[in-house]
Amino acid sequence: MYSKEELLIFSIINSKYDIGTQNLVNKIFKFSNKENLNFFNLNREDKIEFLSNFLSEENIEKILVIFEKDDFYKFEIEKIFKICKEKSINIFYHSYENYPKSLMNIKESPYVIFVKGTLPIDKELEKAFAIVGTRKASREGINFAKNIGTYLAKNNIYNISGLALGIDTVGHETCLHRTGAILGQGLDLEIYPRENINLAEKILVNNGFLLSELIPKQELSMFSLIKRDRLQSALTSGIIIAESGIKGGTVNTFKYAKEQKKKIFIADINRDLIEKYGKDLIIIKNSFDFEKKIKNNLEQINLF
Repeated sequence: MYSKEELLIFSIINSKYDIGTQNLVNKIFKFSNKENLNFFNLNREDKIEFLSNFLSEENIEKILVIFEKDDFYKFEIEKIFKICKEKSINIFYHSYENYPKSLMNIKESPYVIFVKGTLPIDKELEKAFAIVGTRKASREGINFAKNIGTYLAKNNIYNISGLALGIDTVGHETCLHRTGAILGQGLDLEIYPRENINLAEKILVNNGFLLSELIPKQELSMFSLIKRDRLQSALTSGIIIAESGIKGGTVNTFKYAKEQKKKIFIADINRDLIEKYGKDLIIIKNSFDFEKKIKNNLEQINLF
């Protein structure tokens, strides 16, 4: 098992390097865990031998250079610890105590997660949902999100979403005492979007949480926004699509949820999405319909 400092090195690389490098490093993490070895403990020759099982010569050299920056990582880790202590950011480490079980076995499991506020325990996450949808919501979409959000709040069920404008905002505001946001940026930066800075503060005041897999000072990127969608679905029992076109961030979350075998509910107003992905969706009209279909599903499971 990797030490906490070593997991932070993986996290630093994942935060600072491009997607190609992130994928290579993720392979190292997965293969080394599978083989029950610690990549950092290998000498250079053994590292080359290990990497040759799944990387080209060019990529092997690239990886060796990245992992040989000992002084740099030592400095970065000290900086992370200092920031987290000053800003009340908690760190949860892969395979260590209190790391969410639901994140352990997804395709790209975070090496660490950084959390402000109160992260729900596994039992609460097991029944949580993610209200997701477009930033440019119609009145119908907003009303649906409010209706579902009110149901979740009334039943003390967490809504975990992405703090985006539109549907995400409606969901967070409606479930304010039981909500959390996954961010595509480090937690020691100004909140994006700026319009939701106050909402982020309200979430924390109401014992919710803000979560990121990126180191505290890491800037937002388009790709980090896409990658955070996998964590929204992973941390919940399913997603609820209030309103979305057939392209955009919500579709990314849908695809991650499908890959992770999560329940996928969708408002019946989303005709284009339903037409394209109907067999993967549970179509609902409102919270009453949502509750009925959840109960029917649970009853079916109990029969076996």
